[in-house]
Amino acid sequence: MQLVDNIQKRLKGDSLIWLSLVVLSIASVLAVYSASGSLSYGVGGPSTETFLLKQLAILFLGFALAYFIQGIHYTIFGKISVLALGLSVILLVFTLFYGMEINDARRWIQIPIINSSFQTSDFARLSLIVYLAYTIAQAGPKASEGQFFMIHILLPMMVVCGLIMPSDLSTALMLFLTCSILLVVSGIHWRLLIFTFGMLFVVGSLFIGLGTLFDSIRSTTWINRITAFLGQEGDTYQITQAKIAIAEGGLFGEGPGNSVQRNFLPSPYADFIYAIIIEEYGLIGGVGLMFVYFFLLFRCVKIVTLTTRSFAALLTVGISMALLLQALLNMAVSVDLVPVTGLNLPFVSKGGTSAVFQFIAIGMVLSVSHFTELQRIAEKENEESTADSVNPESDPSISSPKNDQS
Repeated sequence: MQLVDNIQKRLKGDSLIWLSLVVLSIASVLAVYSASGSLSYGVGGPSTETFLLKQLAILFLGFALAYFIQGIHYTIFGKISVLALGLSVILLVFTLFYGMEINDARRWIQIPIINSSFQTSDFARLSLIVYLAYTIAQAGPKASEGQFFMIHILLPMMVVCGLIMPSDLSTALMLFLTCSILLVVSGIHWRLLIFTFGMLFVVGSLFIGLGTLFDSIRSTTWINRITAFLGQEGDTYQITQAKIAIAEGGLFGEGPGNSVQRNFLPSPYADFIYAIIIEEYGLIGGVGLMFVYFFLLFRCVKIVTLTTRSFAALLTVGISMALLLQALLNMAVSVDLVPVTGLNLPFVSKGGTSAVFQFIAIGMVLSVSHFTELQRIAEKENEESTADSVNPESDPSISSPKNDQS
Protein backbone atom coordinates (compact mmCIF):
# COMPACT_ATOMS: atom_id res chain seq x y z
CA MET A 1 0.00 0.00 0.00
CA GLN A 2 2.86 2.38 0.77
CA LEU A 3 4.31 1.75 -2.71
CA VAL A 4 0.95 2.56 -4.31
CA ASP A 5 0.66 5.76 -2.27
CA ASN A 6 4.17 6.82 -3.30
CA ILE A 7 3.34 6.23 -6.97
CA GLN A 8 0.11 8.20 -6.70
CA LYS A 9 1.97 11.13 -5.14
CA ARG A 10 4.45 11.23 -8.02
CA LEU A 11 1.90 10.84 -10.81
CA LYS A 12 0.08 14.07 -11.55
CA GLY A 13 -3.23 14.44 -13.34
CA ASP A 14 -6.16 12.04 -13.43
CA SER A 15 -5.07 8.80 -11.74
CA LEU A 16 -7.73 6.80 -13.59
CA ILE A 17 -6.23 7.86 -16.92
CA TRP A 18 -2.91 6.50 -15.71
CA LEU A 19 -4.67 3.28 -14.74
CA SER A 20 -6.22 3.04 -18.22
CA LEU A 21 -2.77 3.41 -19.78
CA VAL A 22 -1.44 0.61 -17.59
CA VAL A 23 -4.31 -1.70 -18.61
CA LEU A 24 -3.81 -0.92 -22.31
CA SER A 25 -0.05 -1.44 -21.98
CA ILE A 26 -0.55 -4.86 -20.38
CA ALA A 27 -2.88 -5.78 -23.23
CA SER A 28 -0.23 -4.52 -25.65
CA VAL A 29 2.54 -6.65 -24.16
CA LEU A 30 0.41 -9.80 -24.20
CA ALA A 31 -0.97 -9.25 -27.71
CA VAL A 32 2.28 -8.16 -29.36
CA TYR A 33 4.22 -11.01 -27.76
CA SER A 34 1.73 -13.49 -29.18
CA ALA A 35 1.14 -11.85 -32.56
CA SER A 36 4.83 -11.30 -33.30
CA GLY A 37 5.30 -15.07 -33.51
CA SER A 38 4.49 -14.84 -37.21
CA LEU A 39 7.49 -12.56 -37.67
CA SER A 40 9.78 -14.76 -35.62
CA TYR A 41 9.01 -18.18 -37.06
CA GLY A 42 7.11 -17.44 -40.26
CA VAL A 43 9.92 -15.54 -41.94
CA GLY A 44 12.84 -16.52 -39.75
CA GLY A 45 13.15 -13.16 -38.01
CA PRO A 46 14.26 -12.36 -34.45
CA SER A 47 12.75 -14.26 -31.53
CA THR A 48 9.46 -13.24 -29.95
CA GLU A 49 11.45 -12.23 -26.87
CA THR A 50 13.25 -9.64 -29.00
CA PHE A 51 9.95 -8.13 -30.11
CA LEU A 52 8.72 -8.25 -26.51
CA LEU A 53 11.76 -6.33 -25.28
CA LYS A 54 11.36 -3.75 -28.04
CA GLN A 55 7.70 -3.27 -27.14
CA LEU A 56 8.54 -2.93 -23.46
CA ALA A 57 11.18 -0.34 -24.35
CA ILE A 58 8.66 1.67 -26.40
CA LEU A 59 6.11 1.52 -23.58
CA PHE A 60 8.72 2.55 -21.02
CA LEU A 61 9.72 5.49 -23.23
CA GLY A 62 6.06 6.40 -23.67
CA PHE A 63 5.34 6.43 -19.94
CA ALA A 64 8.51 8.46 -19.34
CA LEU A 65 7.41 11.05 -21.91
CA ALA A 66 3.88 11.21 -20.49
CA TYR A 67 5.32 11.63 -16.98
CA PHE A 68 7.63 14.42 -18.15
CA ILE A 69 4.96 16.26 -20.15
CA GLN A 70 2.36 16.12 -17.38
CA GLY A 71 4.54 18.53 -15.38
CA ILE A 72 4.68 21.14 -18.16
CA HIS A 73 1.90 23.73 -18.14
CA TYR A 74 -0.42 23.02 -21.06
CA THR A 75 -0.39 26.65 -22.23
CA ILE A 76 3.22 26.17 -23.37
CA PHE A 77 2.07 23.60 -25.92
CA GLY A 78 -0.28 26.17 -27.42
CA LYS A 79 2.42 28.84 -27.61
CA ILE A 80 4.79 26.58 -29.58
CA SER A 81 2.06 25.04 -31.73
CA VAL A 82 2.60 27.50 -34.61
CA LEU A 83 6.26 26.55 -34.84
CA ALA A 84 5.42 22.86 -34.52
CA LEU A 85 2.81 23.13 -37.28
CA GLY A 86 5.26 24.89 -39.61
CA LEU A 87 7.90 22.23 -38.97
CA SER A 88 5.40 19.45 -39.56
CA VAL A 89 4.44 20.92 -42.95
CA ILE A 90 8.11 21.01 -43.96
CA LEU A 91 8.57 17.40 -42.86
CA LEU A 92 5.43 16.29 -44.73
CA VAL A 93 6.64 17.91 -47.95
CA PHE A 94 10.05 16.30 -47.55
CA THR A 95 8.42 12.92 -46.88
CA LEU A 96 6.17 13.23 -49.90
CA PHE A 97 9.16 13.52 -52.25
CA TYR A 98 12.10 11.92 -50.42
CA GLY A 99 10.55 9.65 -47.80
CA MET A 100 11.10 5.92 -47.46
CA GLU A 101 8.77 3.99 -49.74
CA ILE A 102 7.16 0.98 -48.04
CA ASN A 103 4.17 -0.80 -49.56
CA ASP A 104 3.89 1.86 -52.28
CA ALA A 105 3.56 4.64 -49.70
CA ARG A 106 5.97 7.36 -48.57
CA ARG A 107 5.15 7.88 -44.89
CA TRP A 108 8.54 7.68 -43.18
CA ILE A 109 11.86 9.48 -43.21
CA GLN A 110 15.12 7.95 -42.10
CA ILE A 111 16.73 9.50 -39.05
CA PRO A 112 20.54 9.60 -39.39
CA ILE A 113 22.92 8.25 -36.75
CA ILE A 114 20.29 6.20 -34.86
CA ASN A 115 19.20 4.54 -38.14
CA SER A 116 15.51 4.65 -37.27
CA SER A 117 12.40 5.65 -39.23
CA PHE A 118 10.05 8.47 -38.31
CA GLN A 119 6.43 8.75 -39.47
CA THR A 120 5.94 12.46 -40.01
CA SER A 121 2.13 12.30 -40.13
CA ASP A 122 2.02 11.43 -36.41
CA PHE A 123 3.83 14.64 -35.53
CA ALA A 124 1.67 16.63 -37.95
CA ARG A 125 -1.59 15.26 -36.51
CA LEU A 126 -0.77 16.28 -32.97
CA SER A 127 0.63 19.64 -34.05
CA LEU A 128 -2.53 20.51 -36.00
CA ILE A 129 -4.87 19.55 -33.14
CA VAL A 130 -2.92 21.64 -30.61
CA TYR A 131 -2.67 24.55 -33.07
CA LEU A 132 -6.41 24.59 -33.80
CA ALA A 133 -7.34 24.36 -30.12
CA TYR A 134 -5.01 27.24 -29.26
CA THR A 135 -5.97 29.42 -32.23
CA ILE A 136 -9.72 29.02 -31.67
CA ALA A 137 -9.37 29.64 -27.93
CA GLN A 138 -7.31 32.78 -28.48
CA ALA A 139 -9.59 34.11 -31.20
CA GLY A 140 -12.87 33.61 -29.37
CA PRO A 141 -15.88 34.89 -31.41
CA LYS A 142 -13.45 36.10 -34.08
CA ALA A 143 -12.86 32.45 -35.09
CA SER A 144 -16.25 32.46 -36.84
CA GLU A 145 -15.39 35.45 -38.98
CA GLY A 146 -14.95 34.41 -42.60
CA GLN A 147 -11.50 35.81 -43.34
CA PHE A 148 -9.96 34.69 -40.06
CA PHE A 149 -11.48 31.23 -40.40
CA MET A 150 -10.21 30.76 -43.96
CA ILE A 151 -6.65 31.84 -43.24
CA HIS A 152 -5.97 30.64 -39.71
CA ILE A 153 -8.18 27.54 -39.43
CA LEU A 154 -9.30 26.06 -42.73
CA LEU A 155 -6.06 26.65 -44.65
CA PRO A 156 -3.83 24.79 -42.11
CA MET A 157 -6.36 21.93 -42.03
CA MET A 158 -6.36 21.61 -45.82
CA VAL A 159 -2.58 21.88 -46.12
CA VAL A 160 -1.78 19.25 -43.50
CA CYS A 161 -4.53 16.82 -44.50
CA GLY A 162 -3.73 17.37 -48.17
CA LEU A 163 -0.06 16.52 -47.65
CA ILE A 164 -0.92 13.37 -45.69
CA MET A 165 -3.63 12.21 -48.11
CA PRO A 166 -1.48 10.98 -51.04
CA SER A 167 0.23 8.27 -49.00
CA ASP A 168 -2.23 7.77 -46.13
CA LEU A 169 -5.86 8.58 -46.96
CA SER A 170 -7.31 7.00 -43.81
CA THR A 171 -5.11 9.09 -41.51
CA ALA A 172 -5.95 12.26 -43.44
CA LEU A 173 -9.70 11.61 -43.24
CA MET A 174 -9.54 10.71 -39.55
CA LEU A 175 -7.56 13.89 -38.81
CA PHE A 176 -10.04 15.96 -40.80
CA LEU A 177 -12.95 14.41 -38.88
CA THR A 178 -11.21 15.08 -35.56
CA CYS A 179 -10.63 18.72 -36.50
CA SER A 180 -14.26 19.02 -37.63
CA ILE A 181 -15.47 17.76 -34.25
CA LEU A 182 -13.20 20.35 -32.64
CA LEU A 183 -14.81 23.07 -34.76
CA VAL A 184 -18.31 21.92 -33.81
CA VAL A 185 -17.48 21.83 -30.09
CA SER A 186 -15.88 25.28 -30.26
CA GLY A 187 -19.07 26.78 -31.71
CA ILE A 188 -17.87 27.71 -35.20
CA HIS A 189 -20.76 28.98 -37.36
CA TRP A 190 -22.59 26.17 -39.16
CA ARG A 191 -22.18 27.82 -42.56
CA LEU A 192 -18.42 27.67 -42.21
CA LEU A 193 -18.68 24.01 -41.21
CA ILE A 194 -20.66 23.22 -44.36
CA PHE A 195 -18.07 25.08 -46.43
CA THR A 196 -15.32 23.06 -44.73
CA PHE A 197 -16.86 19.74 -45.73
CA GLY A 198 -17.42 21.10 -49.22
CA MET A 199 -13.71 21.86 -49.50
CA LEU A 200 -12.95 18.31 -48.35
CA PHE A 201 -15.09 16.94 -51.17
CA VAL A 202 -13.41 19.18 -53.75
CA VAL A 203 -9.87 18.36 -52.60
CA GLY A 204 -10.64 14.65 -52.34
CA SER A 205 -12.13 14.56 -55.81
CA LEU A 206 -9.10 16.39 -57.17
CA PHE A 207 -6.72 13.85 -55.67
CA ILE A 208 -8.67 10.91 -57.01
CA GLY A 209 -8.91 12.52 -60.43
CA LEU A 210 -5.15 13.04 -60.57
CA GLY A 211 -4.45 9.55 -59.25
CA THR A 212 -3.85 8.10 -62.69
CA LEU A 213 -1.24 10.75 -63.47
CA PHE A 214 1.01 10.60 -60.42
CA ASP A 215 2.41 7.46 -58.82
CA SER A 216 2.65 9.14 -55.42
CA ILE A 217 -1.15 9.22 -55.18
CA ARG A 218 -2.50 5.81 -54.20
CA SER A 219 -5.98 6.18 -55.70
CA THR A 220 -5.85 2.64 -57.07
CA THR A 221 -5.30 1.27 -53.56
CA TRP A 222 -8.17 3.35 -52.20
CA ILE A 223 -10.56 2.16 -54.91
CA ASN A 224 -9.54 -1.50 -54.46
CA ARG A 225 -10.16 -1.36 -50.72
CA ILE A 226 -13.56 0.25 -51.15
CA THR A 227 -14.67 -2.21 -53.84
CA ALA A 228 -13.44 -5.12 -51.75
CA PHE A 229 -15.42 -3.81 -48.78
CA LEU A 230 -18.54 -3.49 -50.92
CA GLY A 231 -18.17 -7.12 -51.95
CA GLN A 232 -17.57 -6.50 -55.61
CA GLU A 233 -13.96 -7.27 -56.44
CA GLY A 234 -10.55 -6.78 -54.88
CA ASP A 235 -8.28 -8.40 -52.33
CA THR A 236 -10.31 -9.58 -49.31
CA TYR A 237 -7.62 -11.87 -47.88
CA GLN A 238 -6.86 -9.75 -44.81
CA ILE A 239 -10.43 -9.25 -43.71
CA THR A 240 -11.26 -12.92 -44.36
CA GLN A 241 -8.46 -14.03 -42.03
CA ALA A 242 -9.60 -11.48 -39.43
CA LYS A 243 -13.15 -12.85 -39.55
CA ILE A 244 -11.83 -16.38 -39.06
CA ALA A 245 -9.85 -15.21 -36.02
CA ILE A 246 -12.93 -13.57 -34.49
CA ALA A 247 -15.09 -16.61 -35.21
CA GLU A 248 -12.53 -18.94 -33.62
CA GLY A 249 -12.36 -16.76 -30.52
CA GLY A 250 -16.00 -17.23 -29.58
CA LEU A 251 -17.05 -15.97 -26.17
CA PHE A 252 -13.99 -16.82 -24.06
CA GLY A 253 -11.24 -17.21 -26.66
CA GLU A 254 -8.56 -19.80 -27.37
CA GLY A 255 -6.35 -18.60 -24.55
CA PRO A 256 -3.22 -16.39 -24.42
CA GLY A 257 -0.69 -17.29 -27.08
CA ASN A 258 -2.97 -19.80 -28.83
CA SER A 259 -3.83 -17.72 -31.87
CA VAL A 260 -3.63 -19.53 -35.20
CA GLN A 261 -4.55 -16.67 -37.52
CA ARG A 262 -1.49 -14.68 -36.46
CA ASN A 263 0.35 -16.93 -38.92
CA PHE A 264 -1.91 -15.85 -41.79
CA LEU A 265 -2.76 -12.19 -41.15
CA PRO A 266 -0.24 -9.79 -42.75
CA SER A 267 -0.11 -7.42 -39.74
CA PRO A 268 -1.40 -9.29 -36.70
CA TYR A 269 0.69 -7.14 -34.36
CA ALA A 270 -0.48 -3.79 -35.80
CA ASP A 271 -3.48 -3.22 -38.08
CA PHE A 272 -5.32 -6.45 -37.12
CA ILE A 273 -4.19 -6.90 -33.53
CA TYR A 274 -7.79 -6.53 -32.32
CA ALA A 275 -8.78 -9.67 -34.25
CA ILE A 276 -5.94 -11.57 -32.55
CA ILE A 277 -7.07 -10.29 -29.14
CA ILE A 278 -10.60 -11.57 -29.76
CA GLU A 279 -9.27 -14.91 -31.00
CA GLU A 280 -7.23 -15.38 -27.81
CA TYR A 281 -9.47 -13.68 -25.25
CA GLY A 282 -12.86 -13.98 -26.89
CA LEU A 283 -15.73 -11.55 -27.15
CA ILE A 284 -15.30 -10.73 -23.47
CA GLY A 285 -11.73 -9.60 -24.05
CA GLY A 286 -12.69 -7.57 -27.12
CA VAL A 287 -15.57 -5.79 -25.39
CA GLY A 288 -13.44 -5.25 -22.28
CA LEU A 289 -10.75 -3.55 -24.34
CA MET A 290 -13.34 -1.35 -26.02
CA PHE A 291 -14.68 -0.41 -22.59
CA VAL A 292 -11.21 0.83 -21.56
CA TYR A 293 -11.14 3.26 -24.50
CA PHE A 294 -14.59 4.60 -23.70
CA PHE A 295 -13.62 4.89 -20.05
CA LEU A 296 -10.57 6.88 -21.12
CA LEU A 297 -12.88 9.18 -23.11
CA PHE A 298 -15.18 9.52 -20.09
CA ARG A 299 -12.28 10.66 -17.90
CA CYS A 300 -11.25 13.19 -20.55
CA VAL A 301 -14.81 14.53 -20.69
CA LYS A 302 -14.66 14.83 -16.89
CA ILE A 303 -11.56 16.99 -17.25
CA VAL A 304 -13.36 19.20 -19.78
CA THR A 305 -16.25 19.77 -17.36
CA LEU A 306 -13.85 20.82 -14.59
CA THR A 307 -11.69 23.27 -16.52
CA THR A 308 -12.65 26.91 -17.03
CA ARG A 309 -10.07 27.56 -19.76
CA SER A 310 -11.24 27.20 -23.36
CA PHE A 311 -7.84 26.08 -24.67
CA ALA A 312 -7.59 23.37 -22.03
CA ALA A 313 -11.06 22.11 -22.90
CA LEU A 314 -10.50 22.14 -26.68
CA LEU A 315 -7.09 20.49 -26.36
CA THR A 316 -8.56 17.67 -24.28
CA VAL A 317 -11.49 17.22 -26.67
CA GLY A 318 -9.23 17.13 -29.73
CA ILE A 319 -6.76 14.62 -28.32
CA SER A 320 -9.35 12.33 -26.75
CA MET A 321 -11.48 12.24 -29.90
CA ALA A 322 -8.42 11.52 -32.07
CA LEU A 323 -7.47 8.54 -29.90
CA LEU A 324 -11.02 7.19 -29.66
CA LEU A 325 -11.71 7.55 -33.39
CA GLN A 326 -8.49 5.74 -34.25
CA ALA A 327 -9.31 2.93 -31.81
CA LEU A 328 -12.87 2.54 -33.12
CA LEU A 329 -11.73 2.57 -36.76
CA ASN A 330 -9.11 -0.09 -36.07
CA MET A 331 -11.71 -2.28 -34.37
CA ALA A 332 -14.25 -1.61 -37.11
CA VAL A 333 -11.79 -2.82 -39.76
CA SER A 334 -11.27 -6.13 -37.94
CA VAL A 335 -15.01 -6.82 -37.84
CA ASP A 336 -15.52 -5.62 -41.45
CA LEU A 337 -17.60 -2.54 -40.66
CA VAL A 338 -15.36 -0.20 -42.70
CA PRO A 339 -12.77 -0.69 -45.47
CA VAL A 340 -9.19 -1.55 -44.50
CA THR A 341 -7.47 1.61 -43.23
CA GLY A 342 -4.00 0.71 -41.99
CA LEU A 343 -4.54 2.52 -38.66
CA ASN A 344 -3.10 0.85 -35.57
CA LEU A 345 -4.76 0.39 -32.18
CA PRO A 346 -3.62 3.20 -29.83
CA PHE A 347 -1.33 2.08 -26.99
CA VAL A 348 -1.81 -1.59 -27.96
CA SER A 349 -0.40 -2.21 -31.45
CA LYS A 350 3.32 -2.83 -31.94
CA GLY A 351 5.01 0.44 -31.08
CA GLY A 352 6.94 3.01 -33.04
CA THR A 353 6.50 6.67 -33.85
CA SER A 354 2.73 6.46 -33.46
CA ALA A 355 2.97 4.99 -29.97
CA VAL A 356 5.43 7.68 -28.85
CA PHE A 357 3.17 10.51 -30.04
CA GLN A 358 0.11 8.86 -28.51
CA PHE A 359 1.82 8.95 -25.12
CA ILE A 360 2.90 12.55 -25.72
CA ALA A 361 -0.70 13.44 -26.53
CA ILE A 362 -2.09 11.79 -23.41
CA GLY A 363 0.65 13.52 -21.41
CA MET A 364 -0.83 16.84 -22.56
CA VAL A 365 -4.26 15.75 -21.32
CA LEU A 366 -2.70 14.82 -17.97
CA SER A 367 -1.09 18.26 -17.88
CA VAL A 368 -4.52 19.85 -18.33
CA SER A 369 -5.89 17.65 -15.55
CA HIS A 370 -3.02 18.45 -13.20
CA PHE A 371 -2.97 22.23 -13.62
CA THR A 372 -6.76 22.44 -13.66
CA GLU A 373 -6.78 20.77 -10.25
CA LEU A 374 -4.10 23.18 -8.98
CA GLN A 375 -6.19 26.08 -10.26
CA ARG A 376 -9.29 24.79 -8.49
CA ILE A 377 -7.37 24.40 -5.23
CA ALA A 378 -5.96 27.94 -5.53
CA GLU A 379 -9.41 29.39 -6.27
CA LYS A 380 -10.90 27.55 -3.32
CA GLU A 381 -8.19 28.89 -1.01
CA ASN A 382 -8.77 32.41 -2.32
CA GLU A 383 -12.51 32.11 -1.70
CA GLU A 384 -11.91 30.90 1.85
CA SER A 385 -9.42 33.69 2.45
CA THR A 386 -11.88 36.26 1.11
CA ALA A 387 -14.66 34.83 3.25
CA ASP A 388 -12.47 35.02 6.34
CA SER A 389 -11.55 38.65 5.63
CA VAL A 390 -15.19 39.76 5.43
CA ASN A 391 -16.35 37.72 8.41
CA PRO A 392 -15.40 39.49 11.69
CA GLU A 393 -16.12 36.42 13.79
CA SER A 394 -13.39 34.50 11.98
CA ASP A 395 -10.71 37.12 12.78
CA PRO A 396 -9.40 36.75 16.37
CA SER A 397 -7.93 40.29 16.28
CA ILE A 398 -11.45 41.75 16.16
CA SER A 399 -13.11 41.62 19.57
CA SER A 400 -16.79 40.91 19.85
CA PRO A 401 -19.07 43.36 21.68
CA LYS A 402 -19.45 40.83 24.51
CA ASN A 403 -15.70 40.77 25.13
CA ASP A 404 -15.53 44.59 25.07
CA GLN A 405 -18.19 44.79 27.80
CA SER A 406 -16.29 42.40 29.96
